[in-house]
Amino acid sequence: KKYKIEIDDDKALEDVARFLDDHFATNVNQGTLEKISKMSGTKLKNLFKEKYCQSITEYTQRKRMNVAETLLLNTELPIKEIAESVGYSSASKFSIYYKRYKGKLPSEV
Repeated sequence: KKYKIEIDDDKALEDVARFLDDHFATNVNQGTLEKISKMSGTKLKNLFKEKYCQSITEYTQRKRMNVAETLLLNTELPIKEIAESVGYSSASKFSIYYKRYKGKLPSEV
C-alpha cells in the first residue's frame, strides 16, 4: 500500500531517523519515537517504511552493522567490544546479525 507523506510528516520522519542515527546503540522505545514524530505507532511505522523502504528495526540494524563494519576494518578492537559498542550484549548474537547483513562473520573481516 502506498502512503502519501505530508511535508510536516516528512520532517518528523527525518527527525526520527536522526534520533535513531544518534541512538542506534541503545534499544529505543517505540513511545519515544511516537513522541518525536507526533504520530501514532501505526502511522509512524507505515510512513517510515514508505520513506526509507525499510522498517525502523531494519534501519537501526543496518546502522549498527555499518558502524560495526567500520570498526572491524579500521580498529584492532575485539569483536566483543565492537558488539557492545553497537548495542549487543552478546558477541554471538552480534555475529549472527552481522552475517545476515554483511554475508560473512565478523571474524572473517
